[in-house]
Amino acid sequence: MTGFGQSEISGPDFRISFEIKTFNSRFLDINLRLPKELLQVEMSVRNVIKAKIARGRVEVFLNLETTKGGLYHINRDVVASYRMLVDCLRADFQIDGELTVATVLQLPGVLEVRSPSFSQNMQTFQEQICAGLTATLQGVTQMRLEEGRQLALELLDRIGRCEALVGQVESFVEPAKQAYRQRLSQRLHEYKELASLDESRITQEVAIFAERGDITEEIVRLRSHFEQFRVLVNQGGEVGKKLDFLLQEMNREINTVLSKSLHRKISELGVLVKAEVEKLREQVQNVE
Repeated sequence: MTGFGQSEISGPDFRISFEIKTFNSRFLDINLRLPKELLQVEMSVRNVIKAKIARGRVEVFLNLETTKGGLYHINRDVVASYRMLVDCLRADFQIDGELTVATVLQLPGVLEVRSPSFSQNMQTFQEQICAGLTATLQGVTQMRLEEGRQLALELLDRIGRCEALVGQVESFVEPAKQAYRQRLSQRLHEYKELASLDESRITQEVAIFAERGDITEEIVRLRSHFEQFRVLVNQGGEVGKKLDFLLQEMNREINTVLSKSLHRKISELGVLVKAEVEKLREQVQNVE
């Protein structure tokens, strides 16, 4: 599910801003964008995310800003040494030219990395990072919960439609079996004299073929799946995979109903149930 959160932590000479975005995805996919100075905390960042989010694409941005002169400083002694050498070259060898700022900055030893305060105690710094991520995830979670509440209402509404359609299917089961028996019996009696069929045999075969079209067990299992689906949606938590499994089972039962259908109306209603189940499966991919 989608979510967004922001937060910030700071120290004596740095400020780190956090931004987390989440998107729908069947699996957990964490994408980190960290400045090179923070690469050493990558594993800690991933662990915090995994503890809070089980499913979805997660984009994490950490931006480092330094205060008090930044991460680099100029070695003035080195610059003075280069300047002295340039003056000597001009005096001794009559070489013309100016020493520009751009040139000086590219010379070895001119720029030195200033160690930020957080590098002095990485354990404490990682605790700060985890605290910042946790605060950011609170905003993400709030948005995801609100979307989850709306999604739960839609899932329950669609499962209600499925149940209503199956109720209509059930009302056609016995009439369909009776109509099938009559049609089959009539056909067999038409060919009775030609085929020299026994009356009891005809009755037996009619019963066998009619029972093959009985979908009572499939309807019972579907109703059970519907109820389990409702329980899981209302229960909350990490239920996405369980809901997906139930929908696969529903789809299997509907396919069986369609293959055994003895009535045009049952087939029509079965197709409608199958369409609702497919829509449910699409939505459930977004449930954690």
